[in-house]
Amino acid sequence: MLCCQHAPGPDAVGSALSPPPPPDRPTHAATRFWPLWCGAILIPVMLLALSGFVSWTATKDMERARIVQTVQMLRENAARTFATQQAVLTAVQQRIAGMDWPDIARSRAVAAFLHGMADGISTQAVGIVGPDGIPLYDTQHAVPPVAGAPGATEEPGVPATGPTAAIQRIGAATDAAAAVRLSLPRLAAGQPDGGVLWATLTAASFETFYRDVVENPDDEITLTRTDGRAVAAYPRGSAGQVVPRNAADARHDAGGEASASVRLWSDPRFLHGAARVEGLPLSIGYAVRWDNVRSEWREGFEMMVLITVAAMALLLLLTWRVSTHARREEMALLQAAEQAERRAEMEAAFRRGQRLETLGRVVAGVAHDFRNAVQAQIGGAELAQQAIDRGELSRARVVLKMIAESAQRAERLTQRMLRMAQDAPPPAGETPTLALRPAMEAATDLMRRTLGSAHAVRLEMAPTGLPALVQGDDAEFQATLLNLGLNATQAMPEGGTVTITVAPDQVQAADTGSDGLQPGRYVRIAVTDTGIGMDRATLARVGEAFFTTRAGTGGTGLGLAMARAFAEDSGGTLQIWSDGPGRGCTVTLWLAAART
Repeated sequence: MLCCQHAPGPDAVGSALSPPPPPDRPTHAATRFWPLWCGAILIPVMLLALSGFVSWTATKDMERARIVQTVQMLRENAARTFATQQAVLTAVQQRIAGMDWPDIARSRAVAAFLHGMADGISTQAVGIVGPDGIPLYDTQHAVPPVAGAPGATEEPGVPATGPTAAIQRIGAATDAAAAVRLSLPRLAAGQPDGGVLWATLTAASFETFYRDVVENPDDEITLTRTDGRAVAAYPRGSAGQVVPRNAADARHDAGGEASASVRLWSDPRFLHGAARVEGLPLSIGYAVRWDNVRSEWREGFEMMVLITVAAMALLLLLTWRVSTHARREEMALLQAAEQAERRAEMEAAFRRGQRLETLGRVVAGVAHDFRNAVQAQIGGAELAQQAIDRGELSRARVVLKMIAESAQRAERLTQRMLRMAQDAPPPAGETPTLALRPAMEAATDLMRRTLGSAHAVRLEMAPTGLPALVQGDDAEFQATLLNLGLNATQAMPEGGTVTITVAPDQVQAADTGSDGLQPGRYVRIAVTDTGIGMDRATLARVGEAFFTTRAGTGGTGLGLAMARAFAEDSGGTLQIWSDGPGRGCTVTLWLAAART
């Protein structure tokens, strides 16, 4: 009946030994890295866009700064050049001061002075125009402007208050060279009297300088009058043409803004800069094509694109390596979890098998006691029947009492076997406890019956200081001590003595070490045999799971491993010691005292 209730059949044991089905693998191992993949692409692209915008802004700022610097340089050059012309006209003004127009027209000294000024200073030609508009002197025999010629609309007039500039042709009509002419009114008694003094410079002198200044052949430079007509320009073909202007440009030339400032504006084709030439009705302008600005920006941006592509490739590679490594680690963790679960299931199955093996040995060992108890009960029943038949009731009562005592002994033996065979876990959240003295006495009694007469079992318990309760399951405790006793008999094939010593122990904080015991109160149970002992190599491995010195004889190698697991689950530990071959072995259990 006992075996039918608690001994699992072969199918149950086989199913317990079979590995459990693998857990479901997560399917999101790769998809959870999508933020990294997106970031590896989006971050470089966003940085490229930001860098391109910053680079484009910086390129435009650099071009504006270059235009401002170039315009300032061109304005200084124009001011110095026209300062020379103004100095020539001032000298002519002083030479003819106090002379009337007939004297000026007849004076050879004035003519010589004008020729001397034209030859000695970088001036192409010098001339004087009378109040009636008739040229009096022209050192280069300049052809008077005719209707429709460039600048003709302003040439006959007399500057009212200040200098004027114009473009005119010097020489024959077929090979005429463009010249820049600066005019000043002739003053008499400090007031204009209708005459005009003028001096010219070749436009080529300006254009040569402009050609040396431009950084790109597509850049444009213009020296313009207040009406927008170019008096000198680069490229050369635009001299004399009317330069397209907007309202802000006109206000600038008209003095609507400070003449020292450099104003910037743009149109679909050019980025412009312009400034007034101080003291003259002229503006100098510099224009850069947007195509050239964009081309310069693209040169730097292409390098940014290459760097971005390289960075993106590196980030993608790193993301791939990280995701691959993470997947490998996850697979390793899954495999480790599967192996741990499979190992736990196998250990549990082996533990049940070990318990069944122990139970079988117990049954074999106590069968004699059960037979004696049964025979005593049968014999006692017959004696009691005979005493009743003879009317000896007092004797019948004595026999019946003996029968009851024999049944009680059998019942106690059965209860011990049941407790050892039980495998029910304690309720959740509860720590199992056992009464130390009754458990030790019961375990020792069961061990004596199981080991047989060839092996003596001696129990030595400290008379005082032992805790009443210790941590641990009663059935596990019985099975653990019985396993230790059975292991001892294997080490004493010729017979011997198994001594069980029970003593209190107190672990202080300074005593904690590699044994893993926490400070507190313990009970120390040492099971010592007088068997064959162990050498150092065997002693180093004897506590490992599945290690056995009885290979081929049915040993599982889990007895001591399960004993260690029971001790650690009970808040203690296990130690094994042997002085060497032939000197026996001692297995010591520490069990924590129960908290009351």
